[in-house]
Amino acid sequence: MKKLFLLLCLALPLRALAWGKEGHEIVAHLAFGLLSPATRIGVNRLLSDTAGVVGPELMVEASFWPDAIKRHPGTPVGIFADFKVRNAAGTHPFHYCNMAGDHYDAATDSTHGKSVVSAIERCKEVLKGSGFSREQKVEALKFLIHFVGDIHQPLHAGRKADKGGNGIHLAAFLNRHPAKGFNLHEAWDTLLIQSRSRDSERYAAAIRSGLSKSTIAAYGVEHGPVRWLEESHTLAMTAAYVDTSGRAIMAGESLRDDYVRRNLPIVEQQLAKAGVRLALLLNELVQPVR
Repeated sequence: MKKLFLLLCLALPLRALAWGKEGHEIVAHLAFGLLSPATRIGVNRLLSDTAGVVGPELMVEASFWPDAIKRHPGTPVGIFADFKVRNAAGTHPFHYCNMAGDHYDAATDSTHGKSVVSAIERCKEVLKGSGFSREQKVEALKFLIHFVGDIHQPLHAGRKADKGGNGIHLAAFLNRHPAKGFNLHEAWDTLLIQSRSRDSERYAAAIRSGLSKSTIAAYGVEHGPVRWLEESHTLAMTAAYVDTSGRAIMAGESLRDDYVRRNLPIVEQQLAKAGVRLALLLNELVQPVR
């Protein structure tokens, strides 16, 4: 069954993913490496219902579960009932927050209150609260692992007018010229990362090796989804939407080496921030299950 689940996830179309499979796995690997021993026990116990500590595999698998269930829209979802969402079909707006301005405004930047900001806050509430079932906490943990990754992808905090870059269709990315083309959002979800590596464990290790204790501490200062969202939006406006000369990227263009060289370090920094901030949240919210 586990093998079948993984095969289904690998078969997901790229446009349906957020950060793509590799990006979410990188965040999970980074976060797991920064968890306290007690939190590792708690996370693994929730995700497997077995005692003891194993490696990051369970977190890695959980990291793309919220995208996988979108392929099965009838999959029950229990923690978002207050948003009138009871199955996977209604979870799509929780993965992003396209913005009308430069600062988050729930009135204009959410869909009936649904956004990656409100989703993270709800997951925190469930994990921290005492009045929720184990099943609800498992679901909240899986969503939180994923959504903290999502909010750090700049084009998940892009412009409302072009649906976070989904409306900007590109002719090519580097030397790839598919007949269907690409869109700008897809470039940031998957293509920039894949241009470096498809091995998420090694990629995470490479990013982790470049993080000093002071950098990790600095990443933890900006705390909370609204701040993270606005930080991502700034990067979207100053890096994702413009070429290396500062000119707006237009539909039909190709993204070339100079764009990749400038933006790949930004992608890696955002993955690192997501991993650090996810670890801090889980250390605060998840305790060993007795």
